[in-house]
Amino acid sequence: MSDFSRFRSAFNGFSRTDVVNYIEETSAAHQKAIEQLEGEKQQLMQENDHLLAENARLTAELADLKAAQEKLKEEDSALSQQIVTLSQEASELAERAQRAQKELEDLKAAQAEPAQETQESAPAEPEMPDGEPEADAENLQTQELAAYRRAEQAERNAMARARKLREQLNLLCEQSKDRYLDAGEEISALSSDLSAGLTRLSETLADIQVIFDDAENAFDELQLPEEE
Repeated sequence: MSDFSRFRSAFNGFSRTDVVNYIEETSAAHQKAIEQLEGEKQQLMQENDHLLAENARLTAELADLKAAQEKLKEEDSALSQQIVTLSQEASELAERAQRAQKELEDLKAAQAEPAQETQESAPAEPEMPDGEPEADAENLQTQELAAYRRAEQAERNAMARARKLREQLNLLCEQSKDRYLDAGEEISALSSDLSAGLTRLSETLADIQVIFDDAENAFDELQLPEEE
């Protein structure tokens, strides 16, 4: 049997031209499909590279945020110690204010008693040399007034310092709370982005695997039937 007859028999009686045309059309279609798959593969590989870079960036940012959180913990420890110190100082100032208030009340009572005693015993008092009672009274009043003013000023200073300390404590507490909340939100958002990036990366790798499988199947379909 001639080669042509064997070729025709191998393809169930189709003419050689029809078979060649069919093979060429099928090959062209497969080549076009392969080129399309190759383009998709390149695009997905570029996206994969982008996701890998994004994943690396997010991982680095997460590490930075964790380091920042550790630093915040150290700063919080220092702030806590400062708050304890300020609280102790506030307690001491409160005690000083109470002592100043008591001293002020004692001075008022001491100032009132001599005046009352003088008024009650005035008729029975012997005459003193001119000028001495007035001088002693003036000196006593001057000393009492000075002590009164010192006590009053000490009380004012203590109260002002106590108010300032209270404001500082409130500010420290608010700042510490805000910084923790901000850091927590940033870490939560970054962790969410990182998780989403890893998911997209896994999906891209799966798509690339499908493309490779499709390309392999397309190459397999291009194999010509063997002659009998």
